[in-house]
Amino acid sequence: MKKLALTLGVVSMTALSGCGWWGSSDEKMAAVVCPEVGMMQQASEITVFHGTPGAQPQDDVEAVGTLDWQGACNLDKEGVAKIKMKVNFAAKKGPKGETLKEQPLPYFVAVLDSDENVLQREEFATKVDFDASNMGMTEEEHSIKFPVPSKDAAQNYKVVVGFKLTPEQAAYNKAN
Repeated sequence: MKKLALTLGVVSMTALSGCGWWGSSDEKMAAVVCPEVGMMQQASEITVFHGTPGAQPQDDVEAVGTLDWQGACNLDKEGVAKIKMKVNFAAKKGPKGETLKEQPLPYFVAVLDSDENVLQREEFATKVDFDASNMGMTEEEHSIKFPVPSKDAAQNYKVVVGFKLTPEQAAYNKAN
């Protein structure tokens, strides 16, 4: 499990489905408002290009990767928001990727404030191995912790995950 330990003074996020308080029954709250956790829409897919000179991007695709996530949160007595996130990756070969055996996929996990300013960002890389059907999947887990000034303040922060894109990949995503 990869850990992103944050030492922030304040973090804002909205409710996370499956959010709950982890602890003994006398510590449980009726409703815990957690940070929002999700994907950056414009960075939820990555297209890896072969690099053929003069080729149009759509004709030069080696592989395409996607991600999604699952998660849960709690707020402890000390005012620390704890997010456990599993990020699922899938990839498929493109027309120029017929000889690929695996595909590295760079991605990031970031904490944002209520104005979507980046308070903390950490980059990671995973690798998807292709099977006989030219597809591959893998998953990674992250444990993210950061202090919040109050239980109510946690809803003002966001934890986001997305692929680390080159300018060419970002332009391709925007156009498609």
